[in-house]
Amino acid sequence: MRNRKRELLDTNASLTHEVGERKAAIDLLRKTQTELIQTSKMAALGQMSTGLSHEINEPLSAVKTYAQNAPTYLQRGRQSEAVDNITRISELTERMAAISRHLCNFARKPNPTFGSTAISKVIEDALQVVSARLREQTVILTTDPETPGLQVRGEPVRLQQVLVNLVLNALEAMHGQHAPSISISVAELG
Repeated sequence: MRNRKRELLDTNASLTHEVGERKAAIDLLRKTQTELIQTSKMAALGQMSTGLSHEINEPLSAVKTYAQNAPTYLQRGRQSEAVDNITRISELTERMAAISRHLCNFARKPNPTFGSTAISKVIEDALQVVSARLREQTVILTTDPETPGLQVRGEPVRLQQVLVNLVLNALEAMHGQHAPSISISVAELG
């Protein structure tokens, strides 16, 4: 009886130790997966950096020109043209701010909590991140209209990362092709 009790205690201790090891291994796996996702995102940003630089430098150059011209228009009494320049500056800065927001959203670490998210917003954000590459390769992009308000269960940053990776892979596969095109569509199943 004592031997049986001792065996059960030893088995219980061994199982407790094994459960602890497995929990630690699962925690390490989750941490490694998160780090791998982050590394993948940074690599994608590195690949897109030239296009993104153009995406920001082009409007910055235009802002500078409009800003330099506005005082000249004012001095010459051409207020409507000065106002037009200032309006264009505002629009261009909003465009750069949107690019910056999309990049920051893309680069941040994902939140491990899943919930419902609008797929249209994920697609919009992902396409904004890769827009320079799409234009650079003159890709014809089509998106099918979706069910309004269609929600998916998932983490938006990870979903965006998946879509960005799919588009980048498609761009790589079509590099050098005549009239490359990408089509994105979503549909509600069931």
